[in-house]
Amino acid sequence: MLTTNGQKLVVPRIWTDFACYLLSLLLLTLWCRPLSAQSYEELLRENARLKERIRQLEQQLAGTTDAASKTASANHDADNHAHHGHADHRHRDPWDETPPTSYRYVDPYPPQWWKPADDYRPYSWLPPPSEGFLRDLFFGPVIDTHRSPRGTPWVHPFTIEPAQIHRDAFFFYKLTKNAEGTPIDEHELEFHLDWGLTRRFGFVLAVPFLGLEDPAGHQTGFGDLEFAPRIVWVESDNFFLASNIYFTFPTGSEARGLGRGETTIAPFLTTWHDIGSWRFLPWRNWNQLHLNFGPEIGLESGDTSLLYTVVYAHSLLGPRLLPPHSHHLHKHNGHNHGHAHNDEGVISVVGPAYPMGLVSLLLEFNGQTELQGDRLTLLQLLTGINYALTETAELRFGVNFPLNHFDRQMDVQYILAFTWTY
Repeated sequence: MLTTNGQKLVVPRIWTDFACYLLSLLLLTLWCRPLSAQSYEELLRENARLKERIRQLEQQLAGTTDAASKTASANHDADNHAHHGHADHRHRDPWDETPPTSYRYVDPYPPQWWKPADDYRPYSWLPPPSEGFLRDLFFGPVIDTHRSPRGTPWVHPFTIEPAQIHRDAFFFYKLTKNAEGTPIDEHELEFHLDWGLTRRFGFVLAVPFLGLEDPAGHQTGFGDLEFAPRIVWVESDNFFLASNIYFTFPTGSEARGLGRGETTIAPFLTTWHDIGSWRFLPWRNWNQLHLNFGPEIGLESGDTSLLYTVVYAHSLLGPRLLPPHSHHLHKHNGHNHGHAHNDEGVISVVGPAYPMGLVSLLLEFNGQTELQGDRLTLLQLLTGINYALTETAELRFGVNFPLNHFDRQMDVQYILAFTWTY
């Protein structure tokens, strides 16, 4: 292609690659859209069936209450004669979720999931109506949820920040073998806070502590502090658009290899796409894409790189490792005293909270292209798994591999994390 003065116009290869990358993602999204997640109307119909089942169980319970009370009275008389008034302490099986004085909730999906006491969380839900972008940004209350109104969990990736507003605390341990092609093994402990302040505004704060295992010696100390404000520009049931602007401050010693020695800024655009449930799979599942794109700029050196990430997450209902809270049943002189927690029962799997046992499998493709100097492009692929231990606790494990320029990147990186969700 020639310009008006006859000179050849050269288009940088990175932009042509990026255009192909966007076109591929667009085609993938269009191809996946027919396999949409459940609609709000479908969830309402499911919940109507659930409530009808609960009503039937209540009627059955009412019919058996009189018989149960007569049996308890007979046992009371027998115990008084046999034990002379001594209390008989009985503990329920911790895996038995049947409340001692109430009916058992039954869900149309896999049984034995908790149902919180309040009626908002376990069922399908509609987000509160928007009061306008600016009011939501400055004054709108945070919507504390990790699931979309369509039931799709908002999975938090390993290597980028999501587009939604969360309230989470992460505790990471990362082991990087031969970091940046050197004989140094890097151990990193990181506290990572992702906190929402309003409906559309939140921030991320990351504080790393590093340990460098070098054949010539060892170094330990705090690394560079990271802070990133987040603004959600577009929110809907199946799409989010947000900006995450990363500021990295040189709190780590550059001389000891613990930091970069300069402040960097990285303004990212981040999107989230609900690409539906795969109907051909025999299990209940949800699928989503996260896209992240933007430059990283060193404010002193001027070094600039283009960073881009694609994350695919497949979520399903897995086995539950922990029993529910124990409901102790004590019998004092024939009188039953049930001590139960507020969230006993069974949880609906289509509510906005993480259900126990939710498993998310992640593939994260990361690229970094230098816009100066050697103009190298470094590619990495991370495979990871998230497991919801409880509604507020999650375990995470990932392995990150380089895909090219092995002499400039690490051999492998292992990531272990615990997440507390508010």
